[in-house]
Amino acid sequence: MKRFIILSMLFISGCTSTVMNGIMSSWEGSHIHEAGGQWGYPTYINEYPNENVYIWDYSKSVNIPQRTNFNATVVGNTITGTATSYGGGTFHGGCRRVLITDKKDIVQTWMWNGNNCPFLEAMEYSKWRKRVKSNE
Repeated sequence: MKRFIILSMLFISGCTSTVMNGIMSSWEGSHIHEAGGQWGYPTYINEYPNENVYIWDYSKSVNIPQRTNFNATVVGNTITGTATSYGGGTFHGGCRRVLITDKKDIVQTWMWNGNNCPFLEAMEYSKWRKRVKSNE
């Protein structure tokens, strides 16, 4: 069972890297205002002599319900049982997206980190990749 969990985590981690690298690289060569128009205002902006660093932090908390297992034994007209509860609590996750621009605010490079970055471009994450404008 432990082997399955470890392999699953590695698989999801690999998917996350592939998806996030694709999302972030889609912004290379774009003006920072395009990212701001799609992602909203950055959480932080750091200005340096030769570059600017724009940082978007995304956090999410999810309540995880407690789980209870109940085992019952029936002997004649008597039922005896035991209940075991485990789990529960709150998962706190975050994903930091960083775009680094030149002085003309054109994205040159990027980075990301966190435990809640997408492994699938769905739900709120579906708007993170740069939208391609059609010629229609």
